[in-house]
Amino acid sequence: MDKVVLVEMVVGLVVLISVLVLFLLYRSKAKRKRAEVLQQQQKKDVCPYTLEELVGVIRNKKSSQNDLASATEDIVRYYGKIAPKNGTEVSEEFYTYAKALSQLCRHPHVSKPILLRFEKELRTLNPHYAKELENILMKAIKSR
Repeated sequence: MDKVVLVEMVVGLVVLISVLVLFLLYRSKAKRKRAEVLQQQQKKDVCPYTLEELVGVIRNKKSSQNDLASATEDIVRYYGKIAPKNGTEVSEEFYTYAKALSQLCRHPHVSKPILLRFEKELRTLNPHYAKELENILMKAIKSR
């Protein structure tokens, strides 16, 4: 009788260990799958253009409204965050956005919705630059 109980215990332990091993394998497989999905999503979120190329589309007077809308959306989506201020000084990167905004205001094919959406989204993403962005917008509109 002692041998039967001992065999049952050994079989029970083997089954328990097998279930644990299968659980751990399944769990690690799910983690790997999640990691692959995250990696694929991150690859999709990489902009095929540099910020300078997108600003170049805005500078080009022959760009259509669709080109301008696409360029401004890409700028906001991929490069929307501006480096924070150093005390009261704006970052060097801010001047790129300021030039893009002022040139967009003066562009012959720009429409009001494109311009206002671009400025509003930049202000939303960078609340510490809201005042500066608004001033640039006003100056550029007046100069038009």
